[in-house]
Amino acid sequence: MAVGRPVFWDEERRKNAIELILDDIYAGRSCRQILDKADRNIFPSFVTFCEWLSEDAKLAKHYMRACDARADKIFDDMLSISDDNSNDTFIDDKGIERVNQDVVQRSKLMVDTRKWVLAKLAPKKYGDKLDVTSDGEKLQPAIINIVKPNES
Repeated sequence: MAVGRPVFWDEERRKNAIELILDDIYAGRSCRQILDKADRNIFPSFVTFCEWLSEDAKLAKHYMRACDARADKIFDDMLSISDDNSNDTFIDDKGIERVNQDVVQRSKLMVDTRKWVLAKLAPKKYGDKLDVTSDGEKLQPAIINIVKPNES
């Protein structure tokens, strides 16, 4: 984590930092990736950015849209990885075409990891579970009354 003197965030510096952060999120990077080792003269700390999010509803909405776009980028990356078969085979010393299992398994791991991340980042859109009972609304728990027979 980059450590340095505290930086005063006037409105223009704050606005520029936010624009850079959101652009990077749209490009597919996480907030931690952007801010953990960033130049503190340009970017705030992760904690400072989280404070900005909690204090500014408009910024929070922009951040959520950027995170949704990042999830879509991750999905697109999965398709690209799956479709790229350029190194899946090789010609061995005898001139026979062979499957490069290391490349295939690495691609599988990359796609599976992204699938897991997407299910956590955007479960309604990319999760495995489908809600077919409530139209996405939170259901109220059922109330069951237990009636005791009259004791006579």
